[in-house]
Amino acid sequence: MGRLNIPTGSFHDYLQIQEYEAWQQRQNIIYKLICADTETVNKDISKFEKTIAPGDNISKQFCLYTKAQAGIIGGKRRKDMLPLYKEAMNCSMGHLLTDFDKQFDEALLCIQEYCVLAEYIASYADSLDTDAGREASRELNKLELILQRISDSPTDPMTTAQIYPLVAYIYSTIVDKFFKGDTEGYVERAREYGFKALEYMRSFQRIYYYKEIMDYLKRVTDDDDERRIICGEYEDFFNVLAHIYEEYSIDICMKTSAYVFVERGAHVIGNVILRRRKMLGITQGELREGICSEKTMYRIENVKSSIQDYTFKMLYERLKLVPEYVHGEIIADKVEAFEVYRRVKEANNNGDYEALAENLTRLKQLIHMDCAVNQQCWSRARNNWLRATGEITDEKYCANIKKLISFSIDDIDGTDPESTYLNDAEIMLVHNLSILDKKNRRKYLNLLIATIDDSEKEISLMTNFNLNAFIFSYYASELGNEEKYGDSGLISNYITDMGLRLRNLCYLADNIYNKYWNALQEGNASKSKLTECLEISRFMHNEAKERFFESKLNE
Repeated sequence: MGRLNIPTGSFHDYLQIQEYEAWQQRQNIIYKLICADTETVNKDISKFEKTIAPGDNISKQFCLYTKAQAGIIGGKRRKDMLPLYKEAMNCSMGHLLTDFDKQFDEALLCIQEYCVLAEYIASYADSLDTDAGREASRELNKLELILQRISDSPTDPMTTAQIYPLVAYIYSTIVDKFFKGDTEGYVERAREYGFKALEYMRSFQRIYYYKEIMDYLKRVTDDDDERRIICGEYEDFFNVLAHIYEEYSIDICMKTSAYVFVERGAHVIGNVILRRRKMLGITQGELREGICSEKTMYRIENVKSSIQDYTFKMLYERLKLVPEYVHGEIIADKVEAFEVYRRVKEANNNGDYEALAENLTRLKQLIHMDCAVNQQCWSRARNNWLRATGEITDEKYCANIKKLISFSIDDIDGTDPESTYLNDAEIMLVHNLSILDKKNRRKYLNLLIATIDDSEKEISLMTNFNLNAFIFSYYASELGNEEKYGDSGLISNYITDMGLRLRNLCYLADNIYNKYWNALQEGNASKSKLTECLEISRFMHNEAKERFFESKLNE
């Protein structure tokens, strides 16, 4: 998928320099759309459009979609964007324009195509007169088929979490325009889809079109309806959320669905090879021996040429990296493995050790345990469980974590931060080690920070938000411990701002609490911030954090 320029969600891309430059251009456009920067985004889109090769319909579709989104953000009506969306549809889904009912069942769509399809339907419905109820009902039927498919598909839950709220929101806007009397039962279905969208958002800690869906549900849910209580619970969280958005001067209303086009962190192959080689203390000659010439090695590391498949795979294997252009945190040939691993991390983060043990058992059956990365990921989670349940001491835990790191890095304590490249599994292991090894904490923390490529700070944080926010949140907390409250607060503000723009709740409570803790040390803290943290944790069903913030409120 990544090689076809279709963004790969939760996977890494290792790219040739030309591919990386195109990736950077795309992500810069998405970042500006998310920030509602209409002043320069149209110039960037035009610049990217000139680089599109003949026949590259995926990039062409991206250009058409972003032009339409820039127009809407700039104040144009959805129906004005219909020609652009129709042209975008023809790039890969022209058959759905001519015969949706027969073709949709067999259509294999990626997440971005679902987004383009939904936006096309929205713009077409917006172009209809209010008395065109029959045509509008056909568009609603299409949206219902999309909602049914993505909610029934167990293979890609994040696609469901991202697309379902968008489609549910569009559905409600069409119902609002054409079927307020509810003679066809559309209002009831729109309400049902709205509540289901809220459930998906809660499960995946995202808030796409949260205000829009909440506003609609409040209008169409009667006071005597039992769902009004559920609506009230979501509204309590919304009030907290609205205050935070106002505090950061970000519009809580969603102006764009461009978040769907955010790609996961990409890396230039040559840069990774150079950083990893220096980190492991391998000379250029040792690395290239039997693989390529000195001249080729020089050009690869200085990003002056592309790299052949054979050379890439051999060099990555020698550097103890996964020799795949596109890969996830774990390596597996079954889609179920990635979902189970997500549940492992979720249970670990929430302190649900019964669920953690259960999912670890299942994960072991789904992945190849002779792969070093898989062994590191699985064993790290298992050691967390053993430590939490008291079966191993902190000393034994640290020893086990160091042993896991040694699978790919011989001497983590002697590693130079100036030339560090850690993969995701190594990052998590070093992080866990730094928590308990206070003597070497700053050294390990420097390794983590050095891992993040800072050349495009905003793009790096946006495209790899969860991991980078995880590292920066930890760094901000440590700066607070060192009484560097100003620097600590700036980092927390930076993470919070990006999270709010991406509608991603991960680490929101952590960074609000970090700022509260800093203010507490300086004698100007407000307990209302603890209440915000508590409401966020309740919405996310994070019981461990709920207990923590409740205890802090009761102090």
